[in-house]
Amino acid sequence: MNGSNQPFVSPWISYMWKKEKLSVNLFASGRYSNRINTTDSWELKREDAATEGLYDSVWYKTTSQKEDNRSISGNVFMNIDYEIDSTSDISFDGGGFYNNNRSLGSRREVQTFYLQPVDSILAYSMGDTTLSQSGFGHFGADYTKKFDDKGHNLRMFL
Repeated sequence: MNGSNQPFVSPWISYMWKKEKLSVNLFASGRYSNRINTTDSWELKREDAATEGLYDSVWYKTTSQKEDNRSISGNVFMNIDYEIDSTSDISFDGGGFYNNNRSLGSRREVQTFYLQPVDSILAYSMGDTTLSQSGFGHFGADYTKKFDDKGHNLRMFL
């Protein structure tokens, strides 16, 4: 288990087993994070009229914004090695990765116009949702034939 200054959880597990000519390695990990960002702001503006000393309008705006980002991902990996004899071995490996992200955003603005002679208020809200998913998997095998102890090998991949 590990962590950082971002709020997330990232557990992992690894298991290795070996008996005589066979070895197995399994690894799995995951990650969950959920971040919420909020913003509040305001703005005040005065627009002067063409006549000195008068103004046409005063404009006041408040904005509230929130973003909620959640991510879930994980991967799994497996490797199996078998020593056929002292000069050759075969290996199989496979694994995959999955990722699911969700992002929700909302924004609300309220604009107040103080006009002469009538005041008005304009308010609107907007929001969006983004979902994305991805994943991949792989599988492979290789055969190694050792010709000597100096690293001269023949290796074939699938």
